[in-house]
Amino acid sequence: MIALPPGIYRDHLQNHLLNLREHPELKEALKNVVNATDSVRLELTKALELESMGLVKLEGNNATARCKLYRQYFQKYL
Repeated sequence: MIALPPGIYRDHLQNHLLNLREHPELKEALKNVVNATDSVRLELTKALELESMGLVKLEGNNATARCKLYRQYFQKYL
């Protein structure tokens, strides 16, 4: 397990990270999203799963990080 800095969102972010480790295909998809400068076209099932987890916003199959916190955190820890 990765030692995360303390903070009010620590448990929330850590739970997402652990879940992504169990689903490497979603981990890679999210990694592509958070490292892109524009929206990323994802396979529909991956896009919908990440959206249902609350990690991305969708316009069709094009995904962007839900918020700046997720982008910064997952850029660092994925």
